[in-house]
Amino acid sequence: MTRSVELAGKTYTNGLTKSEQSLLQAQTTVRINALSPQQFKMSMVKPITISGIKQLPSQEEFTILSQLIVEKYGNITLGEMQLAFDLNALGTEWTRIEHYNMFSVQYVSDVLTRYIEYSRKTMQDISKKEERKQMLVEERVNIQALHDMLIADQQDAFFEKKLRYTAPLIMQSLIKRGYFKDEYISDEWLSDVKLKVKSNMYQVMGEWDRAKYSSDEWKSMIKTEQINQVKCEVYKHIIKNEELFNTIMNNIKGDL
Repeated sequence: MTRSVELAGKTYTNGLTKSEQSLLQAQTTVRINALSPQQFKMSMVKPITISGIKQLPSQEEFTILSQLIVEKYGNITLGEMQLAFDLNALGTEWTRIEHYNMFSVQYVSDVLTRYIEYSRKTMQDISKKEERKQMLVEERVNIQALHDMLIADQQDAFFEKKLRYTAPLIMQSLIKRGYFKDEYISDEWLSDVKLKVKSNMYQVMGEWDRAKYSSDEWKSMIKTEQINQVKCEVYKHIIKNEELFNTIMNNIKGDL
């Protein structure tokens, strides 16, 4: 099954233009190389009519056209071939190919070549839209997971035991998504927390092997650890303060 057919089989239509949906639908039809000579001849009636050509090609010309299309364009479908001539007649997607009242090999080849270029670009656009939609779905899953983690921690009497490992990441997500705002805590409270963290850093640093790090690395580690410890304290405050917890949960629910 081709990628285009897989896409066509999905219920993903929101955000697709009518032209994109028409292309996907056309790709679900039978391939040109699967048609019998008689079926191929009958399939040419519409493109010839749409093109405004008054006279049908001879049997010999049909045979040559059939061989050309099957050999060079056999992987496109019947629906795509008809769509190609529809689009050429409209002249909306590329500069119209003129037929000079002849359904010639050159005319057919030029139209199908332009269609293939159009199809490739359109499928790229569709894939990008599908990727964006998938990203939105994944983001919603991430938000739901964040919501569930906060609920679980509020219900866990021993949640503080894992704070050092989970709180910095959770706070980073809350801040990044705008669920937690600086105004939710006072400057005085935050200053007190920073002083507390700084005073406790010597105890934390005692677990590290100073000899393994350069002076700059050591300073960077201390700064990072202080920031993470502050995040732990803020997160602990969120879980324990019912009003603050509910404010943040309401912010999260707004995106679910």
